[in-house]
Amino acid sequence: MQTLTKLLAVSLAAIIAGSASAQSEYATSFDGLIPGNLNGQDGWVAQTQWKADGLGTVANDTSGAFIRAHQINLVGSNTVGESITQTVKFTLSAAQTPSNDIDSFEEGILTFGIFDEVGKVNFSPTLSSGIYYFPSTGELELRSGLGGGSETHFIDLASDLTDPTTWTLSMKTTKKGEDKWDVVTTLTGGTLASPLSLSYSVSGVSGLENTPSGVAAGFQTHPSSLGSAGVDTGLFSSVTIEDYSLTVASGQ
Repeated sequence: MQTLTKLLAVSLAAIIAGSASAQSEYATSFDGLIPGNLNGQDGWVAQTQWKADGLGTVANDTSGAFIRAHQINLVGSNTVGESITQTVKFTLSAAQTPSNDIDSFEEGILTFGIFDEVGKVNFSPTLSSGIYYFPSTGELELRSGLGGGSETHFIDLASDLTDPTTWTLSMKTTKKGEDKWDVVTTLTGGTLASPLSLSYSVSGVSGLENTPSGVAAGFQTHPSSLGSAGVDTGLFSSVTIEDYSLTVASGQ
């Protein structure tokens, strides 16, 4: 079976509010990948912990502080008015009791990011959004902002995660001016009765202005199956991704 991948460059003839609109999309269900490392397949740059099963999913398989992956077939141009949207469908294994020494950087379960380190495995997201574990409450949160930021939305359902749970997470970033971005993050699935959403504007976003190679988009997970340095057990033993899409659109 061929990899279900679309890389579309669509120029729209319609004029919207006096400006032309163009959109490019990459989407995959990870079908047809060779079992083993995701890195090097279908435009993915990934750390070795991200494995493809050859049957339509990728998952993290070992411990590590940060386990990152990003797609280089499509990058943003960093122009005002451009938006970058990532959407991922993922499944968390049944929750287990984590160790008590989880540091703040290890709270992220699955997070998106945009950054200027195209082609680098060890990227550092400038703007990010994701689902996090909050040790002081034992619950989950939706968080978004600069480097993970302070924008949060409480998710009161960690105690219900006795079985594998599937979610869909989306993050849209739109450049509004120099160092200024709008961010919209949405989470659906699990036991949520309705979508959770965070929407806000942020300024003083340094690190994305001088990007000759473009703005890249990707995701990361931690803690992983055995937790990272000093963590014996993370909340989930694995994160399995079934679908991923990336859209870059210019013109508003």
